[in-house]
Amino acid sequence: MAGVAEYWRQFQRFHRNGKLLLASTLLGSLSVGSFSVGYNLYLVELGIAEDRLGFLVGAGSLAAGAAAIPAGLAASRIGLKAIILWASAALAVGTALQILPRAYLAILAGSILGGAGSVMWAVALTPLLAAGADSRGKPYLFTLSSLIFLSVTFAGNLLAGFGPRALAGALGTTLDTGYLGVLGITSIVSGLGLLPLLFLVPIPSPAFDFRRWLLALLGQRVVLLKLLLIHALIAVGAGLVIPFLNVYFVKVVGLSEAHFGLLAGAGLLTRLALTSFGPALGGRIGALRAIGFTQLSSIPLLLTMAFLPTPVVASAAYLGRGALMNMAQPLRSAFYMDAVQPDSRPAVNSLMLVSWNIAWAGGSAAGGALLGAGMSQVQFGLTAALYALASMLLLLAFNRQRNTP
Repeated sequence: MAGVAEYWRQFQRFHRNGKLLLASTLLGSLSVGSFSVGYNLYLVELGIAEDRLGFLVGAGSLAAGAAAIPAGLAASRIGLKAIILWASAALAVGTALQILPRAYLAILAGSILGGAGSVMWAVALTPLLAAGADSRGKPYLFTLSSLIFLSVTFAGNLLAGFGPRALAGALGTTLDTGYLGVLGITSIVSGLGLLPLLFLVPIPSPAFDFRRWLLALLGQRVVLLKLLLIHALIAVGAGLVIPFLNVYFVKVVGLSEAHFGLLAGAGLLTRLALTSFGPALGGRIGALRAIGFTQLSSIPLLLTMAFLPTPVVASAAYLGRGALMNMAQPLRSAFYMDAVQPDSRPAVNSLMLVSWNIAWAGGSAAGGALLGAGMSQVQFGLTAALYALASMLLLLAFNRQRNTP
């Protein structure tokens, strides 16, 4: 109760922008959960093959990678409020194109526009949140934003799991129409998240100095190349499998859409629970060891999903794998930033975002093709190998820092 009271006290002290961003997150996150469970299944119901599905996922990631640095440049010129409003507009139009026309080229255009909008959103949201509270209230604002996002996303998981078949049955129509209805309704609700953003107070953005940006990168080129390689290996591995887990569990493992919605929601909760222990683990054995240990520990569970695809075993492995692989993600992000000089961090962050999205795009294109060819065990095996390689390279490349908390 004392913790809840402190959150309430800090909430009352948040700046106007902080409260508006929380309101936008509350309204705008529902479609994130519904799309993560239902969208690929919707496309499969429309008759789109898994290999073409991979190209759709990849196109969005490529667009996000290509837009990352231009979005940062634009933020310095037109401001963060303008960027997040343009991001909202791009996401709204992209979402409409992805679900309404039911034509492959329109869906592809929507994926590209949505990918660009998502990275514009990411570029603007963190600095806006950082300016939404004082130094004491900032951790509470970021934590509340994360908790709201996860809770509403969980609701979206459940709606996309149970809603399409129930809606199709109630209307006496096909399952793809049920998916369309649920995705459309959740998208409209999420679109309301734009309204609080209209009232944000503009905050100044630091001017972009290209010469300083380039010199900062060159001064950290050895460390940067190591980080980009490790980050890209993880992104390729993730792209091979993660976008297709809903299709895999429904079409290969045999779960219903409703059961996968529950599983995805439970996965959010287990990841949230284990992530809270990440800093404590890093304090005991060092951040680098904590990252490597948790990532390597997730690999047997990843392989279990592929080679023991029974509903109970694969579902249990899904929960454990996601929690272990992601529990040290904040530590990994912090470690990446600590590995470079402070004046290099904005430039490094931009390049890491580009690297992740381009590598994810390549992985998802290959993953869709493998799934479509019935080679899911190869798909999961490649991801396991890439995760293992990235984790070992991280431990070896930064061996001198492995005992640093």
